[in-house]
Amino acid sequence: MNKQMIKDILAWLDAASDESIQLKQDELKRLLKTSLSDRKADIKFALRLVEEEVISRSEVMMFVGKQD
Repeated sequence: MNKQMIKDILAWLDAASDESIQLKQDELKRLLKTSLSDRKADIKFALRLVEEEVISRSEVMMFVGKQD
């Protein structure tokens, strides 16, 4: 995966809704099961970025909830 692709994924994650992130996460999991081995590393990396974003968003929501 090249640097521009990583930048594009991060930019998309920054702007994506929770629903579209969930859909992309599901799609990446399906791709991981069916892809050739030379693509699996890229898919795993993208999936890890998506999962980190999901965790970050949930942590922010927990923090905001404690503020109220």
